Amino acid sequence: MQWFRNFKISTKLVVSFLFILTLMAALGFFMILRLSTISASSQDMAKVQLPGLLSISRISDYFGSYRRGELLEVLSEKKEDIEKYVKRNSEMLEKLKSEQLVYEKLMDSDAEKKAYAEFAEALPLYLAENPKIVALALENKDMRPVSLFVVPPARILIGP
Repeated sequence: MQWFRNFKISTKLVVSFLFILTLMAALGFFMILRLSTISASSQDMAKVQLPGLLSISRISDYFGSYRRGELLEVLSEKKEDIEKYVKRNSEMLEKLKSEQLVYEKLMDSDAEKKAYAEFAEALPLYLAENPKIVALALENKDMRPVSLFVVPPARILIGP
C-alpha cells in the first residue's frame, strides 16, 4: 500500500472515485441481468399460471353455487321454489361445464392434470345423485332428501 500513499491527494480521490464508479457499473449490469430473469418469471405467471388459477377459482365458485342450490332445493317447501332452484342449478351446471373446457386448455403441469382428472371423474357420479334429490324434494318426503344430499354425494367427492 506504500505506492498508494505516495500519490497526491487529487490522484487518490480520482482513483477512489473510478473504483466506486466501476463497482456501481458492475452492480448495475448484474441488476439488469437479474431483472430480466424476474421479468420472464412475472410474464410466465401473468400469461400461464394466473389464467389457470382464475379459471379453477371460477370452477370452484360455480360448483359451490351448485351445491348451495341443491341444499335450497331440499330445504324449500314450495314446488315453485324447488323448480326455481332446479333451473338455477342447470344454469350453474352449464357455466361449470363451459369453465371446465376453458381450464382444460390452461393446464400445464402433471399435478394439475392429475387433480383435474380425479375431479372430472367424480363429478358425473356426483351429478347423477341430483335427480334423486330433486324427485324426493318435489314429493316433499320429510328428511329423506337431506340424507341423500349429505351422505352419498359427499362420499363420491371426498371418499369414504
